[in-house]
Amino acid sequence: MRILEEDLNTIRCSLNTKEKEFYKDSVILITGCAGSIGYELLHYLIRYADARRIIGIDNCWLGYPNWMRRLVEEGKLEFYQRDIAVMDLGEIEAAEEVTHVFHMASLASPVAYRENPLLTMDANVEGCRNLLEYYKDKNLRTFCYFSSSEIYGSPDDSQIPTSEKQWGRVSCVGPRACYDEAKRYSETLCQVFAGRYQVPCVILRPFNIFGPGMKLNDGRIPTDCVKAVILDQDIPVYSDGTPTRTFCYISDAITWILKAAAQGAFDVFNIGMDSPELTILEYAKLCAAIGRESFDYHGSVDFRISEDPDFLTDNPRRRCPDLSYAQEKLGYRPVFSTEEGVYRFLTFLSEYRECLEEEWAW
Repeated sequence: MRILEEDLNTIRCSLNTKEKEFYKDSVILITGCAGSIGYELLHYLIRYADARRIIGIDNCWLGYPNWMRRLVEEGKLEFYQRDIAVMDLGEIEAAEEVTHVFHMASLASPVAYRENPLLTMDANVEGCRNLLEYYKDKNLRTFCYFSSSEIYGSPDDSQIPTSEKQWGRVSCVGPRACYDEAKRYSETLCQVFAGRYQVPCVILRPFNIFGPGMKLNDGRIPTDCVKAVILDQDIPVYSDGTPTRTFCYISDAITWILKAAAQGAFDVFNIGMDSPELTILEYAKLCAAIGRESFDYHGSVDFRISEDPDFLTDNPRRRCPDLSYAQEKLGYRPVFSTEEGVYRFLTFLSEYRECLEEEWAW
């Protein structure tokens, strides 16, 4: 687990003393803990937060990974397999002791959320309302809501890079709306509860995070690429390759998250990487080149047509964050370049190859 250990140490070294102290002696509740961000976030909090208790909630609709099962069996994570949209939070033994909430529950893959729109909306909207209602009169130190860069929709070129002040250009009736609009509505919930009840809500808008913890069958371009390299298959690209994205390695994302949550007051932050802004084809070719150089890869990029007729409907043409506000307020710039992140992800998968089917069942 060399890459994981290095990532956790990088995160720890990137936090200042005040930010580290913010998590000491805490009771932390994380919804959606079995998801892609949960892997490194949970391992970091268990290893370095010095928390009193760490509680996880997930309906495990996408599976109950063995890495999380192991954390539960070792007594490091108190886990509740529940639907946060409808569960009674009073079921949690230490519910009223919770000091830090991270609400991450949602289907984040476009493939998954288009297949399950109501589940996606409920996890975000009803789940967020459930948590806010329960904790509006408790002594929370932070309520960190994981929104998405999808709330910006498909910005005009004049709005690239996109700042937190942009309102977004989103279709409320398209195939992606269940995710986009659920995130937007939940941001409003956070703003209202922060203003009316002084809940210390921090809203995060991640831009294309990738790395260890992602399920390799989730249908997103970072996983399509690394899975193809590891299996020595052609890399599938389900568009003309011209849409652009920026890509942020997971340990940098976790650092953004922990720094932002430690603000303990209402705010909104873009988190991610602001350069380079790569086309999907450029990113696929980058992964192929790294694969050929370091992982005995022999494949190439293969343009394909998705079986889903709505796969490209409302797909943003460009996506790139303006990180100036987050950098000024949080005092951080990402450590790893996109190339370094791809190399680390592939290294993690290649070194851990014999355990992948058992851990993530892909």
